[in-house]
Parts: sequence; C-alpha cells; structure tokens
Amino acid sequence: MTFSLIARDPATGELGAAVATGGPCVGGYVLHLQPGVGAIATQGYRTNTLYGTRGLRLLEEGADAQQAVTELTGHDSGRAYRQLIVLDSRGGTAGWTGDSNTDDKLHVCENDLALAGNLLHSTALLPAMRETFLASRGLLIERLLKALAVSRELGGDSRGEWSAAARVVSMDRAPVDLRVDSDADPVARLFEIYEHVLAADFQTFLRGIPVPNAPERH
Repeated sequence: MTFSLIARDPATGELGAAVATGGPCVGGYVLHLQPGVGAIATQGYRTNTLYGTRGLRLLEEGADAQQAVTELTGHDSGRAYRQLIVLDSRGGTAGWTGDSNTDDKLHVCENDLALAGNLLHSTALLPAMRETFLASRGLLIERLLKALAVSRELGGDSRGEWSAAARVVSMDRAPVDLRVDSDADPVARLFEIYEHVLAADFQTFLRGIPVPNAPERH
C-alpha cells in the first residue's frame, strides 16, 4: 500500500521524509516532521495518524526513537494493522510492522535512516532505495527524491502509485514540502515541482522565511 523513508543529514541536522502510495493524499497522512525533534512515517493497513502528533511529542519530551515506538504501539490495540518508522534528532531510528499488514511488508532501520513498506510489489524495493539514498550526493531533499524514484524500475506499491510526497525541515533553512495528491505518475511530478522550487525568485523568497534559529529573518 505504501513505501516510505525518513532520514537525517548528520552534517546539517536536517530531517527529511518521502513516501508514495496507491491511494490519494499520502503526504498529509503519513509524514510528520519537526525541526530539531524528529521525523515519523506512520502507515499500514489501518494508518494511525495519531502516531505522528503523539510521537513527535514524545521525542520532544526526550524519548528516543525506540522508546517512542514502544510507547505508541504498546498502547494501541490495533497495532497489528500499523506500520511505523521513527527517527529522533540524534539519528536513532526504530520501526514497527504489525503482522496484519498485507505482504510484501518490511521495515529497515539504521543510524540516520529508516525505510518501511507494505503491500509491495517486491521486498527488493527497500534495499534498493537504501542503496540509492546512501550513494547519492546533494541536498537531503534531492537524495530522498532519488531514492523514491527507484520504484519506477522495481515497482513500488503493488497497485501502482497515485500520490507521493517529500519533506525536509531544518533549524536553519525554510522547510521544503512537496506533495502530489493525485496523479498517474506522482513521483515524476514531484521532480517537476522541485524544479520550480529551485527557480531563483522562489529561492530568494525561501531565504527570507523565518526559521527556528533565525526567527526575525525577513
């Protein structure tokens, strides 16, 4: 049904996430990020969007990624239908894939990076996304998009993709929030939208946006 990745750039502290699915409006349901706090992708056969808001609150209060996953799933009677990956501000990651999610399903967690998928065309997708992300250079948003694009070659959602999103948040830079809520090739559309984000006038606009470490910027 859905495949996603969350990542931290250890050089900048930026946090990012990307996702694609066979249904509409995936970005608003799955991706939850807060600069300096963490990133969460919550999905599954019965997505629990409360994992996003509650998980970020736990991270903000000092929990690490594994503690957040344990707390969220431990108090959820529907956890067998959930899939969750969490990244904390120190780069720690943890995940959960309930047994009642539809195959193929798995999650992969390591320092600064976590991936998850269910109802996949092939379990080979997540390792390929991981390798692409780790081998890529450039801004975090660009590396996330490249990893997401691996689905074009290996197949992602077994139904095909219909929506996709990518987000990056930072203490020092304006957020980047790309969403395609309904399109026959949503990952390709994300790349097209990102090209508009790179336009000189829009970059000037972004540099004037207040951020946590420069709240008086104008």
